Amino acid sequence: MQQLERALVHEPDDRTEARNAASFRRSLAGFPHILIPRVIDAYTTHKVMTTQRVRGFKISAIPAITRIEYDFEPLAEEFARAYLQQITGTGHFHADPHPGNIFVVLPARENPLTPGEAAARDRRSEEREAATPLVRSEGQAMSESTAVAAPGDPKLALIDFGMTAHLTEAMRNAVVRLLLAMAENQGDAAADLLVSIGEHKDDFNRIAYVRDVSALVAKHADETVGDTPAGLVLYEMISIGYREGLKLPAELTLLAKALFNLDAVTRALDPNFNPSQTMREYASNIANERAMREMSPRRLFQMAAATSDLVNALPRRLDTITERMARNDFAFRVDTPQLPMLPKGMEKIANRIVTGLVLAGLLIASSTLLQYWRTLGLVCIVVAAGLGLYMIVTIIINDRKKDRG
Repeated sequence: MQQLERALVHEPDDRTEARNAASFRRSLAGFPHILIPRVIDAYTTHKVMTTQRVRGFKISAIPAITRIEYDFEPLAEEFARAYLQQITGTGHFHADPHPGNIFVVLPARENPLTPGEAAARDRRSEEREAATPLVRSEGQAMSESTAVAAPGDPKLALIDFGMTAHLTEAMRNAVVRLLLAMAENQGDAAADLLVSIGEHKDDFNRIAYVRDVSALVAKHADETVGDTPAGLVLYEMISIGYREGLKLPAELTLLAKALFNLDAVTRALDPNFNPSQTMREYASNIANERAMREMSPRRLFQMAAATSDLVNALPRRLDTITERMARNDFAFRVDTPQLPMLPKGMEKIANRIVTGLVLAGLLIASSTLLQYWRTLGLVCIVVAAGLGLYMIVTIIINDRKKDRG
């Protein structure tokens, strides 16, 4: 709810949406069949965003004749890779890619250019310095574009960038491992990863969570996108965690929403498309690239420097430890935050036991008195019953107040 609240707070600001659109146009410049219309900076304010006009039709309304003329399976593949690039690459991803925000653009109609096409048609001998950040972002998108779509290929146009999310580098690494575990049908690995990034409650049942998540992943293994979307599986993992006492990061909820809508888009393009294979290949490539990056000369130098610092400091630290042990000055500190509450709890239990014993004695004495002084015995029984009822009601009320507090 917190992540969704932050996304909804920023969505009404059209300048923020314009910056998001420019950012995605730049980050997805390497995908020639993904079209994000350019923002017209001069006509964009906090209340109005103006972009190039897109002429196409929604992916949920692709004509049957168009499906015969064009093969949309490569388009679904590229769209899935583009979204995985957003999630695992920059960490800034479109959290609302539902079919209403995506249009199929056919080559016969006049439409905006992708950054690669704009760069190919740019005839300027020298580039002038950009006057605004949005114009500067467009120049970066053109310079970072790597390919141009074939003239007869259809494209996908994306609009509405009000709801986005950001993932930290640590969260991106976790998402890569999670997607790879889901694609490889490794439910226990996916569960262990979610446990490591989640917040555990006192009643968290780790064994039950790992068992339920493993069963969930195995149940949906090797299914096509038409059977069970990956986003729905992640939703169920989050729900299982909530039930078992595991609070997962809020970003995962928007990620599940994005994956759920991503499945809907690829299903509309190609009902037989299986995103698990794309997720497996992409996550494997990302993992290999990051492993190679970790073995770069710069990273190896950093590791060597850190190891050298540790080796140099180790003798001094060992000498300090042994010296303190020789002086009998080596001590451990045990931090027990609940220990001060233990005497109060014991006192409370003792008071209840003593009160119960007194009431029991009073009831026994009252029963004995009934044989000799009936009136006095009845009075004592009524008093004992009243005190017992009062004690029970007081205990229940105090315990409920403590639970609410």
